[in-house]
Amino acid sequence: MTKGKITERKIPNRKARKIANLSGIQQVACSAEHTVALNSAGLVYSWGNKKRIGRTGTEYEPHLVPIEDIVKVACGADFTLALDKSGRIYSWGSNKFGQLGIPSVKSINSPTKIEDLAGEDIIDISCGDNFAGAITRSGKVYTWGFGNEGQLGHGDKTDQIIPRAMTFESIPKLISCGGAHTAILTQTNEVYVFGRGREGQIGHEQKDESSTASRLRPRLVETLRGLIVRRVVCGGNHTMALVD
Repeated sequence: MTKGKITERKIPNRKARKIANLSGIQQVACSAEHTVALNSAGLVYSWGNKKRIGRTGTEYEPHLVPIEDIVKVACGADFTLALDKSGRIYSWGSNKFGQLGIPSVKSINSPTKIEDLAGEDIIDISCGDNFAGAITRSGKVYTWGFGNEGQLGHGDKTDQIIPRAMTFESIPKLISCGGAHTAILTQTNEVYVFGRGREGQIGHEQKDESSTASRLRPRLVETLRGLIVRRVVCGGNHTMALVD
C-alpha cells in the first residue's frame, strides 16, 4: 500500500499488513514519504524519510519521537506538527516556506515548540502541503507557511514565517488545510473556504471561478448554509463536508 513506509525497506506493499510493535493507536497521519502514529498514552511514533521523522535511528520501522502528552498530529508534504494536552504546538521537518512557524532555520530534525504561539491555548491543528493552521480556545485562527494561493487567508499571497492571526469574525471549531486551500468550520456550522480554487475546491460555484482563481480571505460556502455540518476535510485539490 505504501513504498517502504510500513516496515519493509523500500519494497512496495500491495496489500494491507499489520505493523508490528504498535498498539493503542488513536490517530495516524501520512504524507507522501513519512508517517506518524499517536497512541492512547500520548506518545508519537514515526517512520519514513529520515529528514522528516523528527528523531534519529532507522527510518524503516516505527520508533518513538522524543515528545509526550500529545493529543493530535498532522503531516504536511515534508513537515509534521504535534499538539500537546497543554495546547502547545511542536514542529519538525523542512522549513523552506516557513511551515514550521519557527524563523531563521531551514529545517529541524527534532520536535521544537513554536514559541510565537506559546501564550495561546491551541485546540486544533492542520497541515497543508507547505503551510499550516491552528485554532485557539479563545477563537483565534492562526496560519503560516506558503501563501502563494491565498491559503493563509490574510488578503494577500505572501508567505508567513511565523504564525499570524487571521481576521475572522465567526467562532471557529476546526480547521483543515489542503494542497493549497483551507477550510474552517464554525461553532454555528458554517463552512468558510479560501485559497486555490481553480479545481473547484473552495466550493463557490464554477461561475465564480477561473483558471487562475483563488480567494485571499475566508468566504462562506453558501450551498452548506443551514445544514448541520459535523466535519470538513480538505484533500489536495478537493474538499468534503460531513453533514447530518
